[in-house]
Amino acid sequence: MPLPAFDAVAGKFASSQNAPKSSLEMFTLLCEEIVDRVADILEQLAGELAAERRMVVVRRYSDCSLGRGDDLRNGDSQRGANRIQR
Repeated sequence: MPLPAFDAVAGKFASSQNAPKSSLEMFTLLCEEIVDRVADILEQLAGELAAERRMVVVRRYSDCSLGRGDDLRNGDSQRGANRIQR
């Protein structure tokens, strides 16, 4: 099982000149790399969820426009749907 965070940190210390000065430095760098990778994954998922949310709102709004939905008929719900679509 590949461990990209470990590989990235190990790559930084390929030469002995760049070797960490302490185990604390190594641990800190590993933690930073893991946090960066998790943040990237969360950003990607947030983008995918936003796209899905927009599609659901558009579908629900179009159902309401065609008289098939009850949940977006009042003004507050329609304003909320418009705000989400932006």
